[in-house]
Amino acid sequence: MTHQDLCRVKDPLRAAQEIDAGKAAIETAAGWHVTWFRTPYGVRCDRVDALLAERGITHFHWDLDPQEWRHNNKKKTVAYVTKQVGRMTGRNVLLMHDIKRATVDALPEILDFIEAENAKRKETRRRRIRIIQSWELAIEQLPPGTMEWLSAVTPSRKDLVDAIASVLP
Repeated sequence: MTHQDLCRVKDPLRAAQEIDAGKAAIETAAGWHVTWFRTPYGVRCDRVDALLAERGITHFHWDLDPQEWRHNNKKKTVAYVTKQVGRMTGRNVLLMHDIKRATVDALPEILDFIEAENAKRKETRRRRIRIIQSWELAIEQLPPGTMEWLSAVTPSRKDLVDAIASVLP
């Protein structure tokens, strides 16, 4: 709730309250059940993993962090992301902070790089880079046929979102 390093919070009850209050705030604002959680600063420890497990929440971590929040440098951000994305072979989650100027300035160059890289990959028949949102990742993780079934049995988009959230790991 207050973006603290939950592994350093000495009182386990306070760490639990941080998770619970943040979860409640998101659920109230979004109107659906929260099943994913990203720890502040990406810090993990057995206690936080246990607190999340007790609540049925899965940690959603990132694989690539250009640290633009720290250096606020467009050139470094572009260089890191294009290098890492250019050589990745599977799914990766990229962490970027849209409130940082370096991110805003770097994003057009990164997207141009991905477009050019995809053109090269198409010519060589290599797997192209796809940019997806977290909800699309959630749908991909559902068992085959689940999305079609949920769409058939839920009367509204909100009900569909709630139904998806209720079956995610």
